Amino acid sequence: MVKNISETTTHCSDNPYDTIDETLKEEYTNLIYKDYSNDIFEYISEKELGIESFMAHHNISTSLRAKMVDWMIEVLSSYKMSEETFFKSVALMDLYLKKEEKIQDTKDIHLIGIAAMFSAMKFE
Repeated sequence: MVKNISETTTHCSDNPYDTIDETLKEEYTNLIYKDYSNDIFEYISEKELGIESFMAHHNISTSLRAKMVDWMIEVLSSYKMSEETFFKSVALMDLYLKKEEKIQDTKDIHLIGIAAMFSAMKFE
């Protein structure tokens, strides 16, 4: 019995995942995450230590900064701003706190966050 040519040939595409079955995809994905998870964790830890170092100069705690970031998420999502605007806002706020020599108090964090969000929205 002769098979149809379409039954004997495999699907060929540019995506290498098309030819790999689901179990191999899962094993490959787990292997990638396992290999890079320590590097990712170390990078994030360095970033957090960097935040603590420049926040120590001010009278603003890192937990208050975290609350401000949460509030920024709420505000920017209610105005339907992009994720890029959020990340730019946080980066601008952190950059200001890092570069500012004058000691900032806890009452200043809201104003700094709003100014950072407004500036980031101008980019969008």
